Amino acid sequence: MGDAGDIEISTGSLAVTGNALLTASTFGQGDAGSVKITASDIVSFDGSSGAFSSVEEGAVGKAGGIEITTGSLKVTGGAQLIASSKGQGNAGSVKITASDMVSFDGVDSNGFSSGAGSTVEQGAVGKAGGIEITTGSLRVTNGAQLAAATKGQGDAGSVKITASDSVSFDGGSGAFSTVEKRAVGKGGGIEITTGSLRVTGGAQLLALTRGQGDAGNVKITAIDIVSFDGVDSNGLPSAVGSTVEQGAVGQGGGIEIITGSLRVTNGAGLTVRTLGQGDAGSIKITAGDIVSFDGVSTNGLPSGIGSTLEQGAVGKGGSIEITTDSLRVTGGAELNASTFGQGDAGSVKITASDTVLFDGVSSKGFPSGAVSTVEQGAVGQGGGIEITTYSLRVINGAVLTATSLGD
Repeated sequence: MGDAGDIEISTGSLAVTGNALLTASTFGQGDAGSVKITASDIVSFDGSSGAFSSVEEGAVGKAGGIEITTGSLKVTGGAQLIASSKGQGNAGSVKITASDMVSFDGVDSNGFSSGAGSTVEQGAVGKAGGIEITTGSLRVTNGAQLAAATKGQGDAGSVKITASDSVSFDGGSGAFSTVEKRAVGKGGGIEITTGSLRVTGGAQLLALTRGQGDAGNVKITAIDIVSFDGVDSNGLPSAVGSTVEQGAVGQGGGIEIITGSLRVTNGAGLTVRTLGQGDAGSIKITAGDIVSFDGVSTNGLPSGIGSTLEQGAVGKGGSIEITTDSLRVTGGAELNASTFGQGDAGSVKITASDTVLFDGVSSKGFPSGAVSTVEQGAVGQGGGIEITTYSLRVINGAVLTATSLGD
């Protein structure tokens, strides 16, 4: 009975490779220590290495967390930074401060992702501490992940990123805040503040609930540009989303994007939806210059926004609200607020001081447009479409549609 000690390293540079581990844990009654690293130049973790702070199964206490302060941090080849609770007590946080760059890249030979995590594991009771990264630029690539989750009883932490220059997610990577199946708690959400954000190659930013509890919000603030582009090799879109999954009970979180310009292209999307019991969140976009949705993916998936109450779900669809100078929806892209279940669909509201353009169809003939629909078999009211602008053009087969095929 008693608290574990800390691991504290101060150096110019630190390399942790192979199967090397830095671990502070509690297996009995008492708090786990923290792992604290300060390096003036660079810290790197590679392969099956990592840093861990944990409350183990059967233990009672708090995890101390992981804190890294450095010039640059690189986590590659399946290495991980994890603060977790498997017993009774809060999981610690993962806090990274790097003046230059933070990079998470790749997976190991068994498919385990490089990444950072804060987790309340199945059977545990406590709160996840979350992930906080402050840096010049952040890159999360090739399947790497940042994940804050609860699988037990307690809230999931948030993923908070502040990067003065840029943030990029690419190649099946992502940031996740989740309430998993059989868990009871709230999702912490995702917050990104940066100069520019680019999400490509099927990377995703997701806040969702699969258990009992609300999904978190996703908030993005980027001075210059936010860009979502393309899909991965399996057709999974680059996306930001907040979802109440099938079997879940809770409210969906919203998505808020504040930026200079927003571009969503080649099948990428912004999505709020509910498949369980609970309302979908809303999507709110504020862009000083332009908002553009264009094209479809190679498998025909339209770029755009979706706010949907899915078949079998009970709740309300969230609204879509866009405020900008100019809006362009082209090449088969779509803004869609619909209900397939039991509940009202959300509305589509567009305010543009200059122009709104809906133009053309996709390569498969599907029109660019804005849609508010009560689908066949659904029970609820459609939300409608409202556009306020100086100039509106709907051309070359594009459509604005508000319809009911259900009750």
